[in-house]
Amino acid sequence: MRAWNKLSASFVRSVRGDGRYSDGGNLYLQLANGGKSWVFQYQRHGRQREMGLGSARVVSLALARELRDDCQIKLARGLDPIEARKSAALAARAEQAKQMTFRQCAEDYLAVNASKWRNAKHRKEWLATLTRYAFPVFGNLSVAAIDSGLVFKVLAPLVADKPVTASRVRGRIETVLDFARAAGRRDADNPADKAVIGHLLPLRSEKTGVRHQPALPFAKVPALMVELRKMQGLPARLLELIILAGMRLDAVRPARCAEFDLDAAVPVWVIPETRMKNLRRDQRVPLVGRALAIARELTAGRDPATVVFGNQRPVNPNAIRKSVLPKVLKAIGHESPAVTHGFRSCLKDWTHETTSFPHEVVEQALGHRIKSTVERSYRRGDLFERRRALMAAWDRYCSGERVAEVIELRA
Repeated sequence: MRAWNKLSASFVRSVRGDGRYSDGGNLYLQLANGGKSWVFQYQRHGRQREMGLGSARVVSLALARELRDDCQIKLARGLDPIEARKSAALAARAEQAKQMTFRQCAEDYLAVNASKWRNAKHRKEWLATLTRYAFPVFGNLSVAAIDSGLVFKVLAPLVADKPVTASRVRGRIETVLDFARAAGRRDADNPADKAVIGHLLPLRSEKTGVRHQPALPFAKVPALMVELRKMQGLPARLLELIILAGMRLDAVRPARCAEFDLDAAVPVWVIPETRMKNLRRDQRVPLVGRALAIARELTAGRDPATVVFGNQRPVNPNAIRKSVLPKVLKAIGHESPAVTHGFRSCLKDWTHETTSFPHEVVEQALGHRIKSTVERSYRRGDLFERRRALMAAWDRYCSGERVAEVIELRA
């Protein structure tokens, strides 16, 4: 054993000067640049390798010998000590990652996939549902520990009274757990998978039983527009432009003067893609007739950065509130359950039932995204000229003119 344990603790403490001193069994005390460290030297597949075992100030002679003996055992078993240490470190990191909580994984998922949400509001809503329903149950538990029992505990109270919310929460839990597995933070199957949790809960699709936004029959739109045009003020003009342009409230309400190019050969309003739900591109809205007149009236002489439908109070110069539009409808005697969004249906129903404009022109006019990825890759235009003809016909109809026959504009 003397050939193995050659050094003494006092020698290790007192030795000075650069050099390498053998303790036997391929263990060396190495002195260099005033420092002392332990090195295990060995051969693997004919290749000389050296493995550092730590500083002699931290690793005692006795511990260095234990580490050497462990390396010798690994070699006897056909393992490379350096590679074995790397594997152990990776396993330790993986185990540590599995201790991350579900909440931390959800936050990491949102950070990594931030670009998926073009609207900060949607990202906030995505996290809000987890914060309200999932985090109180298992937000602070290890993501690796989430099982079907915990997912059931979150969803069970929602299924009967809030089926759509239950569906969304389940899907978001499933997404976070898939992310965690991809990141090496859990190994088990996903307990929020609908095929798994569906055995325990009568889950419904988000689309099942969806109630569409109530809309006014399109035949009543001209009469409503007559009354609407008699009203003064921005709320009336806002509702009028929403109806004429066929756009969503959230796309129209924050409009700024700079978005309107009214001096172009064909006047146009360009709505940024950030306000176009799922479209992923700007929407060019052709302005004709009454819509053009409203745009000219409200943007004339105003700063390009001004919010077109903004109130004049210095305390709150932002766009007027959404809540004013139901009051406008009530003021002109239309207290039906119809809502602002429903006027898009009026345009669509009128087009399909009384005109010959093709379906794709109507969809483009409404700012809908083509669902088929193959069709999207080939159809890259926005059918602007054909949409201009459609909006001109819709403008005439809303003004009370009889649009007996509409010939679609080709090319």
